[in-house]
Amino acid sequence: MKAFAGRRPSARHGAPWLAVPVAAFGLLAGPLAVLGGPASAATTAFQNGSFETGSYTDAGSGFMTLDANTTSATAITGWSVTSGTVDWVGSYWTAENGSYSLDMNGNGPGAIAQTFSTVQGRTYSVQFYLAGNFECDPATRILDVSATGGTTRAYRFAEPTDYSLTNMGWTGETYTFVASGTATTLTFAADTNDQSACGPALDNVSVTETLTSGSQCKDGGWRGITDPVTGTPYRNQGQCVSSFAREGDTPIGAPDGSGRPSGAGEPADGPGQGHHVR
Repeated sequence: MKAFAGRRPSARHGAPWLAVPVAAFGLLAGPLAVLGGPASAATTAFQNGSFETGSYTDAGSGFMTLDANTTSATAITGWSVTSGTVDWVGSYWTAENGSYSLDMNGNGPGAIAQTFSTVQGRTYSVQFYLAGNFECDPATRILDVSATGGTTRAYRFAEPTDYSLTNMGWTGETYTFVASGTATTLTFAADTNDQSACGPALDNVSVTETLTSGSQCKDGGWRGITDPVTGTPYRNQGQCVSSFAREGDTPIGAPDGSGRPSGAGEPADGPGQGHHVR
């Protein structure tokens, strides 16, 4: 991002996601239980998803540019700029949550990552808000999201016709992955084909450990679920339903509304849909 004389547009509001407090990782204690217990020595719980804490310095531009090749790369608590440059935006535009957010293109495309504790084999849902900086072409911003052992998924945010710096139009998005170990690195990266100083905007990231069931395939829910075996997103509702059916789950129209056949037992960890870790 650069300091522009003209206004910088934003996007329409989208459906919000609920933010939850940061908590340490642990085993599932029951339905909708908050993760608790000590993190491993090597990693910690997911933290600072709204980029509110760290060593922020504003020279009057309303943002601070962080460079992967300087000490500024670790200015945001819990996060590291791993390539290129990223702008830590303060007063320049209105954040989705709190006072700070990111433009993933600083002087060009950048990437930011955080490593946190996970339980191997468990499914996690990453919820975040996406918007865009449209002072520069092109009219669509692309953000790549990936996690250790998972696939990379591209999220697109098109330039809307009604916007303002105080109405960024933050839209909730979801990425899911199956943890491949006791530590996972979550990475957000701007499109490397876009070498401009205007990129996708990111804010309010949270991570939730989920117990995915087939009942979540319906009403468009399949779009936010990945196959627990392959780690790839489902192409449609039918593929999602079929996958869970193979595992003995009746995802659509189960008599008891649970996503399982009537009389089926609860999972070993309990019936909860998930628990938040941020």
